[in-house]
Amino acid sequence: MKNETDNPEKSDPRVERTKRDLRRGLNELLQTTDFDKITVKQICEQTSINKMTFYHHYQDKYDLLADIVQEIGKEIYNKCLQVVSPQTYEADLVTMAAELSTEVVEQCFAYKNEINNIVNSSTSLGPVVLQTTIEQLVELLMENMEKLVVFKYPREDLAAFLVGGYSYLIPRWMNKERESREKIKDTFTHIYSDIVNALIIRKEDSKKSLA
Repeated sequence: MKNETDNPEKSDPRVERTKRDLRRGLNELLQTTDFDKITVKQICEQTSINKMTFYHHYQDKYDLLADIVQEIGKEIYNKCLQVVSPQTYEADLVTMAAELSTEVVEQCFAYKNEINNIVNSSTSLGPVVLQTTIEQLVELLMENMEKLVVFKYPREDLAAFLVGGYSYLIPRWMNKERESREKIKDTFTHIYSDIVNALIIRKEDSKKSLA
Protein backbone atom coordinates (compact mmCIF):
# COMPACT_ATOMS: atom_id res chain seq x y z
CA MET A 1 0.00 0.00 0.00
CA LYS A 2 1.11 3.52 -0.58
CA ASN A 3 2.80 5.13 2.38
CA GLU A 4 0.28 7.46 3.96
CA THR A 5 2.02 7.92 7.32
CA ASP A 6 2.45 11.65 6.87
CA ASN A 7 -0.54 12.14 4.62
CA PRO A 8 -3.26 14.35 6.15
CA GLU A 9 -5.78 12.59 3.93
CA LYS A 10 -5.31 9.40 5.96
CA SER A 11 -7.89 10.47 8.55
CA ASP A 12 -10.13 12.17 6.00
CA PRO A 13 -13.57 10.49 6.15
CA ARG A 14 -13.90 10.84 2.37
CA VAL A 15 -10.68 8.92 1.82
CA GLU A 16 -11.70 6.20 4.26
CA ARG A 17 -15.10 5.94 2.58
CA THR A 18 -13.49 5.61 -0.86
CA LYS A 19 -11.10 2.89 0.32
CA ARG A 20 -13.94 1.09 2.09
CA ASP A 21 -15.98 1.17 -1.14
CA LEU A 22 -13.05 -0.21 -3.14
CA ARG A 23 -12.58 -3.03 -0.63
CA ARG A 24 -16.30 -3.79 -0.79
CA GLY A 25 -16.21 -3.76 -4.59
CA LEU A 26 -13.37 -6.28 -4.79
CA ASN A 27 -15.07 -8.48 -2.20
CA GLU A 28 -18.26 -8.49 -4.28
CA LEU A 29 -16.37 -9.42 -7.46
CA LEU A 30 -14.55 -12.23 -5.65
CA GLN A 31 -17.89 -13.92 -4.99
CA THR A 32 -18.29 -14.69 -8.69
CA THR A 33 -14.87 -14.19 -10.32
CA ASP A 34 -11.37 -15.56 -9.67
CA PHE A 35 -9.01 -12.86 -8.45
CA ASP A 36 -6.60 -13.51 -11.34
CA LYS A 37 -9.34 -12.56 -13.81
CA ILE A 38 -10.46 -9.38 -12.03
CA THR A 39 -9.16 -6.10 -13.45
CA VAL A 40 -8.82 -2.64 -11.93
CA LYS A 41 -11.35 -1.47 -14.53
CA GLN A 42 -13.92 -3.96 -13.21
CA ILE A 43 -13.32 -2.86 -9.61
CA CYS A 44 -13.83 0.76 -10.61
CA GLU A 45 -17.01 -0.06 -12.54
CA GLN A 46 -18.31 -2.07 -9.58
CA THR A 47 -17.84 0.90 -7.24
CA SER A 48 -18.42 3.83 -9.66
CA ILE A 49 -14.95 5.14 -8.76
CA ASN A 50 -12.62 6.29 -11.54
CA LYS A 51 -9.22 4.71 -12.16
CA MET A 52 -7.33 7.88 -11.26
CA THR A 53 -8.87 7.77 -7.77
CA PHE A 54 -8.10 4.06 -7.49
CA TYR A 55 -4.41 4.59 -8.28
CA HIS A 56 -4.27 7.49 -5.86
CA HIS A 57 -4.88 5.00 -3.03
CA TYR A 58 -3.54 1.69 -4.36
CA GLN A 59 -0.70 0.61 -6.61
CA ASP A 60 -2.70 -2.25 -8.14
CA LYS A 61 -5.36 -4.86 -7.33
CA TYR A 62 -2.85 -6.85 -5.23
CA ASP A 63 -2.31 -3.79 -3.07
CA LEU A 64 -6.07 -3.49 -2.58
CA LEU A 65 -6.35 -7.19 -1.65
CA ALA A 66 -3.51 -6.76 0.87
CA ASP A 67 -5.46 -3.87 2.40
CA ILE A 68 -8.54 -6.09 2.73
CA VAL A 69 -6.45 -8.73 4.49
CA GLN A 70 -4.96 -6.14 6.84
CA GLU A 71 -8.34 -4.58 7.67
CA ILE A 72 -10.02 -7.91 8.43
CA GLY A 73 -7.08 -8.97 10.59
CA LYS A 74 -7.14 -5.67 12.49
CA GLU A 75 -10.89 -5.90 13.06
CA ILE A 76 -10.69 -9.48 14.37
CA TYR A 77 -7.74 -8.67 16.62
CA ASN A 78 -9.37 -5.56 18.14
CA LYS A 79 -12.71 -7.26 18.72
CA CYS A 80 -11.01 -10.21 20.41
CA LEU A 81 -9.21 -7.85 22.78
CA GLN A 82 -12.50 -6.10 23.62
CA VAL A 83 -13.97 -9.41 24.76
CA VAL A 84 -10.89 -11.13 26.21
CA SER A 85 -8.70 -8.86 28.33
CA PRO A 86 -5.57 -10.51 29.83
CA GLN A 87 -6.13 -8.63 33.10
CA THR A 88 -9.45 -10.39 33.56
CA TYR A 89 -7.94 -13.85 33.87
CA GLU A 90 -4.84 -13.13 35.96
CA ALA A 91 -3.21 -16.54 36.58
CA ASP A 92 -5.83 -18.67 34.83
CA LEU A 93 -3.92 -19.31 31.61
CA VAL A 94 -6.05 -22.18 30.36
CA THR A 95 -9.31 -20.21 30.59
CA MET A 96 -7.76 -17.16 28.96
CA ALA A 97 -6.34 -19.23 26.09
CA ALA A 98 -9.64 -21.06 25.58
CA GLU A 99 -11.70 -17.84 25.65
CA LEU A 100 -9.28 -16.13 23.26
CA SER A 101 -9.35 -19.09 20.88
CA THR A 102 -13.14 -19.26 20.98
CA GLU A 103 -13.44 -15.54 20.28
CA VAL A 104 -11.10 -15.85 17.29
CA VAL A 105 -13.39 -18.53 15.86
CA GLU A 106 -16.47 -16.37 16.57
CA GLN A 107 -14.95 -13.37 14.78
CA CYS A 108 -13.80 -15.52 11.87
CA PHE A 109 -17.39 -16.75 11.51
CA ALA A 110 -18.51 -13.11 11.49
CA TYR A 111 -16.12 -12.44 8.58
CA LYS A 112 -16.59 -15.86 7.00
CA ASN A 113 -17.67 -14.61 3.56
CA GLU A 114 -14.81 -12.14 3.26
CA ILE A 115 -12.24 -14.68 4.48
CA ASN A 116 -13.50 -17.39 2.14
CA ASN A 117 -13.38 -14.93 -0.76
CA ILE A 118 -9.71 -14.29 -0.03
CA VAL A 119 -8.79 -17.90 0.70
CA ASN A 120 -10.38 -18.95 -2.60
CA SER A 121 -8.91 -16.05 -4.57
CA SER A 122 -6.03 -18.11 -6.03
CA THR A 123 -3.37 -15.89 -4.47
CA SER A 124 -0.68 -16.44 -1.87
CA LEU A 125 -2.39 -13.84 0.34
CA GLY A 126 -5.19 -16.24 1.27
CA PRO A 127 -3.55 -17.81 4.35
CA VAL A 128 -2.24 -14.42 5.50
CA VAL A 129 -5.69 -13.19 6.50
CA LEU A 130 -5.70 -15.63 9.41
CA GLN A 131 -2.03 -16.15 10.11
CA THR A 132 -1.12 -12.49 10.64
CA THR A 133 -3.94 -12.05 13.15
CA ILE A 134 -3.19 -15.34 14.86
CA GLU A 135 0.48 -14.40 15.24
CA GLN A 136 -0.52 -11.19 17.04
CA LEU A 137 -2.90 -13.02 19.37
CA VAL A 138 -0.39 -15.79 20.12
CA GLU A 139 2.22 -13.14 20.94
CA LEU A 140 -0.24 -11.56 23.37
CA LEU A 141 -0.87 -14.98 24.93
CA MET A 142 2.85 -15.78 25.20
CA GLU A 143 3.60 -12.43 26.86
CA ASN A 144 1.05 -13.13 29.57
CA MET A 145 2.12 -16.75 29.98
CA GLU A 146 5.76 -15.71 30.43
CA LYS A 147 4.83 -13.70 33.53
CA LEU A 148 3.64 -16.86 35.25
CA VAL A 149 5.51 -19.78 33.74
CA VAL A 150 8.86 -21.04 32.51
CA PHE A 151 8.78 -22.50 29.01
CA LYS A 152 10.31 -25.95 28.62
CA TYR A 153 11.18 -25.14 25.01
CA PRO A 154 12.26 -21.96 23.15
CA ARG A 155 9.47 -19.40 23.11
CA GLU A 156 9.74 -18.93 19.32
CA ASP A 157 9.23 -22.67 18.76
CA LEU A 158 6.18 -22.77 21.03
CA ALA A 159 4.73 -19.68 19.32
CA ALA A 160 5.21 -21.29 15.89
CA PHE A 161 3.56 -24.47 17.22
CA LEU A 162 0.51 -22.54 18.43
CA VAL A 163 0.24 -20.41 15.28
CA GLY A 164 0.37 -23.54 13.14
CA GLY A 165 -2.32 -25.22 15.22
CA TYR A 166 -4.58 -22.19 15.10
CA SER A 167 -4.07 -21.73 11.36
CA TYR A 168 -5.14 -25.33 10.75
CA LEU A 169 -7.97 -25.62 13.28
CA ILE A 170 -9.83 -22.39 12.59
CA PRO A 171 -10.45 -23.03 8.86
CA ARG A 172 -11.58 -26.53 9.84
CA TRP A 173 -14.15 -25.07 12.25
CA MET A 174 -15.29 -22.60 9.58
CA ASN A 175 -15.75 -25.28 6.92
CA LYS A 176 -17.69 -27.63 9.18
CA GLU A 177 -21.32 -27.28 10.07
CA ARG A 178 -21.17 -24.67 12.78
CA GLU A 179 -20.69 -25.97 16.31
CA SER A 180 -21.92 -24.16 19.41
CA ARG A 181 -19.66 -21.65 21.11
CA GLU A 182 -19.58 -23.86 24.21
CA LYS A 183 -18.43 -26.92 22.27
CA ILE A 184 -15.65 -24.92 20.58
CA LYS A 185 -14.60 -23.45 23.93
CA ASP A 186 -14.63 -26.90 25.54
CA THR A 187 -12.38 -28.29 22.79
CA PHE A 188 -9.87 -25.47 23.15
CA THR A 189 -9.96 -25.74 26.95
CA HIS A 190 -8.87 -29.37 26.74
CA ILE A 191 -6.21 -28.58 24.14
CA TYR A 192 -4.69 -25.77 26.17
CA SER A 193 -4.91 -27.69 29.41
CA ASP A 194 -2.76 -30.38 27.80
CA ILE A 195 -0.37 -27.77 26.39
CA VAL A 196 0.04 -26.03 29.75
CA ASN A 197 0.71 -29.33 31.49
CA ALA A 198 3.10 -30.63 28.84
CA LEU A 199 5.02 -27.62 27.59
CA ILE A 200 5.42 -25.19 30.49
CA ILE A 201 6.32 -25.16 34.16
CA ARG A 202 4.64 -22.76 36.55
CA LYS A 203 7.17 -20.45 38.17
CA GLU A 204 6.20 -21.44 41.69
CA ASP A 205 6.81 -25.10 40.81
CA SER A 206 10.14 -24.18 39.25
CA LYS A 207 11.21 -22.46 42.48
CA LYS A 208 10.21 -25.51 44.54
CA SER A 209 12.33 -27.81 42.39
CA LEU A 210 15.34 -25.55 42.87
CA ALA A 211 14.87 -25.31 46.65
